[in-house]
Amino acid sequence: MRAVLGTAGLLWIGVVHAQSASPSFAEQQELRERAEREAREREQRQALPDVSREQPAAATDLHSLELPDEEPCFTLQQLQLDGAHLGQFAFLQRYLDRYRGRCVGQQGIALIVRRASDLALAKGYVTTRIGLPEQSLGSGTLRLQLVPGVIRQIRFNAEEVPDSMWKSAFPARPGDVLNLRALEQGLEQLKRVPSQDVNMELVPGEAPGESDVVISIRHGKRWRASVSLDDAGSRATGKQQVGATAWVDNLARVNDLLSIGVSSDGSADKGRGTHGFNASWSVPLGNWRFSTSTYSSRYKQTIASNADTFASTGTSSNVDLAVERLLVRGQSYRSGIELRVAQRSSHSYVEGVEIEGQRRRTTSVELALLHRQYLGRVQADVRLAHRRGVPWLGGDDDAVGRDDLAPTFRYGLTTLDIGAGGALTSGPRPLAWNTALRYQWSEDALYGSEFISVGGRYTVNGFDGEVPLGGSRGGYWRNSISWMAHRAIAPYAGIDIGHIERDDRQGIGGGTLSGAHLGARGELGGWAWDGFVGVPMSRPAWLKHEARGHVIGFRASWQF
Repeated sequence: MRAVLGTAGLLWIGVVHAQSASPSFAEQQELRERAEREAREREQRQALPDVSREQPAAATDLHSLELPDEEPCFTLQQLQLDGAHLGQFAFLQRYLDRYRGRCVGQQGIALIVRRASDLALAKGYVTTRIGLPEQSLGSGTLRLQLVPGVIRQIRFNAEEVPDSMWKSAFPARPGDVLNLRALEQGLEQLKRVPSQDVNMELVPGEAPGESDVVISIRHGKRWRASVSLDDAGSRATGKQQVGATAWVDNLARVNDLLSIGVSSDGSADKGRGTHGFNASWSVPLGNWRFSTSTYSSRYKQTIASNADTFASTGTSSNVDLAVERLLVRGQSYRSGIELRVAQRSSHSYVEGVEIEGQRRRTTSVELALLHRQYLGRVQADVRLAHRRGVPWLGGDDDAVGRDDLAPTFRYGLTTLDIGAGGALTSGPRPLAWNTALRYQWSEDALYGSEFISVGGRYTVNGFDGEVPLGGSRGGYWRNSISWMAHRAIAPYAGIDIGHIERDDRQGIGGGTLSGAHLGARGELGGWAWDGFVGVPMSRPAWLKHEARGHVIGFRASWQF
């Protein structure tokens, strides 16, 4: 028992070199898994469909208020917009008011009407028209007639598709003023389902100003599965990792997505290993998207002491609920907000005896701003989030009399994620670039499970991740260039850099490391593969004897 307790004490101190705030092995395992999840989530965000539809360019300069000098001209005391749904077109009235006091003639009036029409078009009201009724300008009032374009109906071109499909995807309803941005939102929600090939067409309705939104949809196989093999594990629990994932689309017929996956080290070694489970489900509702996910893992490793060897095991589980809402959408951008509540629990054991000091049950709430911007060929995604530790759902609380320098469960943590990429050349074999930045900062002392760590294939390639550099404040910047040399082969190269800020409160020395990598990836049929070689370029002095001269990694998968 004394030896067991001694080993437990060793685990409590941690295994990372010379940092008193170092994460325990269980927390290191969790940080490694989190880095992989964040990389996958970043890829998924950047892969969301672009559904911006081409629309006629504005024929006039909307920023100009210049009018031609004409004789005769009439001084405008008031510009009045008449018609239905005026509340939605208040921006037009505000624009027209800018011409008050101007003396205009026939050409100037026509220019004002064209500019107002172009402004409505730029806002997405592509079927709305603005006319000029017969009138006398002797009173100084110019009246413009608004004829809003409205949606007569939204329908699929196939009768077997239930209405619940479009009702869950589109924020617009029959009778609403037709706005292309709302239709693009619905089209995007439909296209998020991988097994659906969706197109949309506007067809004139029976009455003037009415339009039918006709959706053509082709369904593929609603379920998919894949198996994978990689070497992203740790030496202590098994480098080789195998996984299997199944996806089901439209299980509830509301454009929902369900995924279930399992993973394991795939080793017959009973002294070490990892096993994991994950599941997620998401469903759209117009401008909203609701999702929930859970993932759990357990590990086992063997630790040798002077007297004996001991089995060290641990478990962790996570559950989170998220709701996302679109705030604004334009032809080349969209912005939204996300609220997420998550709970995480973990336990560590030595020879079946729990290390109570490493028992965790934490709850957090996170608010994030999301933005996507298109700049020519470049697509950029930004996520700025603030997370707080809260006592909800039985979350751990700080001990009475906690030292101000000690880690806290009531932390505040801000993260910034930026991902951008695009084609550098056109043609069938384009050269493309991709960059990703992640940074976090906190004024609080954090537990190791909330650290950001750098050094590994998902953060700074060139390091094996066995001895990561971690802390409360820091981040990494990944950069790569790829070339589609063949439909099944795409060589790539990249340079990554990571930095952890020094924190004397927690004994974190910090430092900067960088690495370079060269690899190739490809797809053929249902097969996908990725292999690379990475080398460290720079690292803190204390890490030099811990890091290898190079790393080799691979991943292979088959989807069916």
